[in-house]
Amino acid sequence: MATVWTNVRNPAARQVGRAAGAQVEVLYRLGFHVPTFGHILGFSAILLCMTPLVSALPLDYSVTVGACVSFLSLVVLFPLSLRAKGGTRGFPATPFVLLNFVYFVAATVVPLAYPHLKVINISFEAIPLALLILCLGFLCFDIGIVFAGRLPRLLPPESLGVKRVRGLGVLFAVLATVLWGLRVFLAANGLGIAHATYLLSLGWEIRQLAVVSNSLAFVPLCLCLARLACKASSKAELHGWQRRAIWVMAADLAYYLWAGARLPLLWEVLVVAWCAWLRLIPPFPRRKTLVLGICLVIAMPIVYAQRGALRYVAPQAGEDQVALTRGYLLREQKQVMSSSFVETLEEGLDADSGRLTAIGPFSAVVNALFNRNFPLMWGETWREELPVLVPHLLWPAKPVPRNIDAVIDGHFNLPGDDDLTTCETELLANLGVLGLCAGMLLFGVLTEGVLSCLVRNAGASEPVTACVLCSLPVLFLVEADTTGMLAGLRILPVLWLVLSALAVRRPVTQV
Repeated sequence: MATVWTNVRNPAARQVGRAAGAQVEVLYRLGFHVPTFGHILGFSAILLCMTPLVSALPLDYSVTVGACVSFLSLVVLFPLSLRAKGGTRGFPATPFVLLNFVYFVAATVVPLAYPHLKVINISFEAIPLALLILCLGFLCFDIGIVFAGRLPRLLPPESLGVKRVRGLGVLFAVLATVLWGLRVFLAANGLGIAHATYLLSLGWEIRQLAVVSNSLAFVPLCLCLARLACKASSKAELHGWQRRAIWVMAADLAYYLWAGARLPLLWEVLVVAWCAWLRLIPPFPRRKTLVLGICLVIAMPIVYAQRGALRYVAPQAGEDQVALTRGYLLREQKQVMSSSFVETLEEGLDADSGRLTAIGPFSAVVNALFNRNFPLMWGETWREELPVLVPHLLWPAKPVPRNIDAVIDGHFNLPGDDDLTTCETELLANLGVLGLCAGMLLFGVLTEGVLSCLVRNAGASEPVTACVLCSLPVLFLVEADTTGMLAGLRILPVLWLVLSALAVRRPVTQV
């Protein structure tokens, strides 16, 4: 039906069409797995029955929404039924399919069951229509995956060897030092804790440092994973780089725990678990994996408690947050096991349950377009944010862009709030249903293309593997807009050039 995803660590999967000294065209295929599709049908049927039962709204309305949610669940989960026939288990993009399900399907039921949640920009009247439009968009996403999967792939023959990066350990140490140096500097200047809130109001020098810090956040870990995925790595190298990866995750765990940042921490865990699930990297020692897992289970509630404390502290730009942490926040952390911890945790979960309901702002835009006759934005958000992509050196007088939430809310006369802006909402607001379908079709092609590139190159090219892994948290983050995605990818060409300049091709037998 589409392409076959082979396991780069499986020699038998690399036997197809070997030709020395030239690239070999290899057709990968994804087969339609009927049992998995049957499970998806059954699960969607359960949603159809469950939604009216948990809904606190009128029954006729709840049944209508339940039918739309069930249909959307079927369309969103459909890629899981495209099971690879060679080497890997299930659909390679499974984690990202599940993220879409959580944000657009499961989270849609939340405001129905708990209408008291703080979801300001939500139109209950327009939710059924909004869900049907999302169904159409994700159907185009599925078509994009299938279409891209039918394109021929070029696979370098094994005789060319493996592209490894010389001095990767030194480069890893340098980048990790730069990253932590920036983190400490930003924290000392009041930008270490949730600094994104104040990013647009800062001077461009500090803003660039914050952007570099965010861009480098996943690079050290992805360098570790690139070496672990390299099939020319010896057992001693694999052991050493596994240890580095664990230290990176442990250090980042401490940083994100202090900063109250849950999404970057979850992305690190997701990328590592996903690489292990696809068998791109060898499994980590069970004891270390268990210890890290226990730390994560303990850390996530503390992160939510920390975020609750930050809401009351309201740190300001320029404030010494290192001193702030020694003072107020440390006192808050000491109380996480007290009676107030459960209340703080519930408050954080309650706030995120409302904010992370992607159907909220999407339904508000649908209501404004179809029920209140507001015109389309025709690229207003892109005109506002495109200056972000231009370096300050090339455009010293470039305007400071407004937050995309404020741009959309202002155009459609919606109450200002910290909305969950997604690419789907932005595409619909700018170009309507046709623009949404075209954009989702492109995302489907991009999803299949990026992941197939990773699976095919994980064992053969460390520069490509590292860059693709670094792009995953940017490309597949649901809480993102299109310009933000492009801005998040700006560092990848530089990283690829550095890694490629240091890379040499080595035959597997020489390592």
